[in-house]
Amino acid sequence: MEHCYGDQCSRLLLFLTLSITPHFSHHYYIIGRLTSHQKRSRPTCLVIIVSFNSILSFLNPTMKQILLVPVFLLISFFSFAQCPTGTLTLTTQAEIDSFAINYPGCTNFGFELRIEGTDIVNLNGLNVLQNISSLRVTGTSVVNLNGLENNTSLSSLRIRDNNLLENLSALSNLTSITSIIIIRNNPQLSSLEPLSGVNSSPSALNLVDLDALTSLNGIQNINPQGLFEIFGSDNLTDISAISQMSLGTNLVM
Repeated sequence: MEHCYGDQCSRLLLFLTLSITPHFSHHYYIIGRLTSHQKRSRPTCLVIIVSFNSILSFLNPTMKQILLVPVFLLISFFSFAQCPTGTLTLTTQAEIDSFAINYPGCTNFGFELRIEGTDIVNLNGLNVLQNISSLRVTGTSVVNLNGLENNTSLSSLRIRDNNLLENLSALSNLTSITSIIIIRNNPQLSSLEPLSGVNSSPSALNLVDLDALTSLNGIQNINPQGLFEIFGSDNLTDISAISQMSLGTNLVM
């Protein structure tokens, strides 16, 4: 039994493709690995190979090679895009740093990404992600969100209870947040300006307990159609951005 990871997989696949013998059906290969907390696409590779092995025993070497070349090419294609198949929760800095290794080729993640825990001090390891469905950053020790710059749209955004978070500049490329925006209890966050490119009508906008915030500039193109909450931000003095918004909702201040 052989295991391979990352670039090793391409070399193993090439070797198997070029060196198929009549005895190949006696070997089994696991392309990749599993972790205890996430499902991967790799087990499918094992099923495919084992199933074909039972068929290969009835074929001559030439027919085996003709049959297996496209199979291995197909397996190789899928083996390099390993995104989780559901909500992913990262709770340690090590998980952030090793994201590209644990999920090779994963750039478009169609589920919620949850980043939680005081052990997390930066998000640089997530810079391979170009598209995330939903983002939740809760109770971390980050001072910024650097590493998330490549994302341009989200379904929902929740940033709360991050005592050291100072700015949202990494979100300046966002143009759309369609569902919910919650920015709550981030006492060092001083500006919402990086959200100025977001032109959306989410169902709710919640800006609560942002002690360092003095202005709402940056949210003027966000038009919440549900509940719009602003309170608990004692230093907030400039709320002129509200006059530029099209509110279809109740404003709670």
